Amino acid sequence: MQTKYSIFIIANNNDPKHFHIEATAMKDYRLRFSAIKSQYRRYLKGQSKYKSVFDLLAEDHSYYLLETAQCDCTEIADIVQDLSDNRHTKFENSSKYVPSTSITFLKADFKYKQCCN
Repeated sequence: MQTKYSIFIIANNNDPKHFHIEATAMKDYRLRFSAIKSQYRRYLKGQSKYKSVFDLLAEDHSYYLLETAQCDCTEIADIVQDLSDNRHTKFENSSKYVPSTSITFLKADFKYKQCCN
């Protein structure tokens, strides 16, 4: 069964190579971002486990919708990974890109648990 997904990015405003791409089937992707922020606040209080996206929330960040997709839950992880890889490649091919071993590129870590049980 096909579901409508919103795919959004959370990016560091000072280092565009540091980002996280998230997909959600929620009605509004801003609700998912709000849930992530709530998890981060609980993490700071010691009430939640660490997630890699929390590194971005500790920095100057912004988030915005990349695209929406109507697809099966098995396809959405591939779409998110392709978007993530394309963004990474964009910086590698940029004349302003400076190769470094300390690049903090985050791979998309979409979990199938929401739709593929």
